[in-house]
Amino acid sequence: DTKRAYWLMQFLGWGTYSLLILLTLWEGGTQLTTEAWVKTIQNMTITILISHFMRYLIIRYNWFNKNILTIVFNVFVICILTGIFTELITRLFNQAFLYDKGVSISLSKRILNSLGYGIVFLSWNGIYFTYLFFQKIKNQEVQTINLKASKNEMQLKNLRNQLNPHFLFNALNSIKALVDLDPKTAKTSITELSSLLRKSLTLGEQNLIHINQELEIVRH
Repeated sequence: DTKRAYWLMQFLGWGTYSLLILLTLWEGGTQLTTEAWVKTIQNMTITILISHFMRYLIIRYNWFNKNILTIVFNVFVICILTGIFTELITRLFNQAFLYDKGVSISLSKRILNSLGYGIVFLSWNGIYFTYLFFQKIKNQEVQTINLKASKNEMQLKNLRNQLNPHFLFNALNSIKALVDLDPKTAKTSITELSSLLRKSLTLGEQNLIHINQELEIVRH
């Protein structure tokens, strides 16, 4: 489920970003030709793959659990490098498929494009690290709940271990007293005690017990 949600958000996020760029160009007078759509899909695919590579680095080298200065430095450096790489690979694809044949792009334009990609990837990292932060809080809450549950379970087991021997000794002493006074009742008490112990051992392994089973134990 987490993987499906991740890829769904990847495609939705980068797809929306690519469509916004396309609409901006259309508002500026650019014709939405087949070439424009192909370039949009191409850029979306490149950004998805590069952002996924950044996610791999974050998980592989455990960036999230490092100190904040290290995280900021790593993210800043990787965003600059991926911004430059995205600009280069995009131009190479465009030239390879003859989209930008004969088009000359100045160095300043390339730098601005690289900076723009870097800012976009920086935003992606901000969203992803925010997700990791809330996921960590959620996991800590679950661990805290599990620890409390384990503590309560241990306390209940200790209490049960303390009560069971006392109950058993008292029951046996009561039956012993009945042996001479009322043998018939003593036999019935032994049967009831046996049934009670059998039920307790059987039901003690279950997490949920029906109310009728509880009432049966009370009757015994």
